[in-house]
Amino acid sequence: MMATGFKLVEGLNLRARLLRRTTFRLWKSIILSKAKALIGNVNYESVEPSYSSIPVIILSSFNCFSDFLVLSYVFRDKDLTFIAGRGLPVEKSIEWLRSVNHVLYVDNNQFGYSFLKNLLSMLRNLNRSVVIPPEAALRYAGGLSVNPAVIVRIAMAASVPIIPVRFTWRAENGQLSRGIQKCDVWIGKTTYISPRTEEFHDVFFKKRGARKFRDLPDEDLAEIGSRIFAQLRGSNSFNGSHLQ
Repeated sequence: MMATGFKLVEGLNLRARLLRRTTFRLWKSIILSKAKALIGNVNYESVEPSYSSIPVIILSSFNCFSDFLVLSYVFRDKDLTFIAGRGLPVEKSIEWLRSVNHVLYVDNNQFGYSFLKNLLSMLRNLNRSVVIPPEAALRYAGGLSVNPAVIVRIAMAASVPIIPVRFTWRAENGQLSRGIQKCDVWIGKTTYISPRTEEFHDVFFKKRGARKFRDLPDEDLAEIGSRIFAQLRGSNSFNGSHLQ
């Protein structure tokens, strides 16, 4: 009798887990369809193979929470953690975002060693990609300045690439879509911080002789970081395709 009762409870628990999983997938598909509707054009800096199984650091420009929804769709094959300032204005879309991805709130007092260690653990141990919006941190996290050299060091320590992403919002001018806001997305190259990356050859090989590439001095890390961060301030020229 006890064995039969145990099997019955175990079966009910399994059904409950399957129901929760099915409900989550259905809700996620609804949220992602709403996010897809926000997207106008998308331009890729280069055509590259999918890195769906590899966590990445996504550096993004920032306008509003809807940008995060757009990122949820663009990188829908990844588990994302969004870094958001505590002073960020709350919108209804944040509830949608929380239902499909993780949001981690920070302020200037929290962005220390333990927080950076937590980011490294997400990337290396939990296989979660991290979205970092430097402009939003400065505006909504007590003037928090995201140090490019620190982000480069984290990427090297976790052996993950960095992808810069820019957004431009515009009003649709079509007869049936006038006044509807659409987001154009620019997605940069998937860049590893490595001596094999051509853009960084001059930094990694500027000194002769044996050198430990993982022990770059701060000035070299800052130079690499500044080149990647500069892509967030580039100009957008959109003639790309629509996301599928």
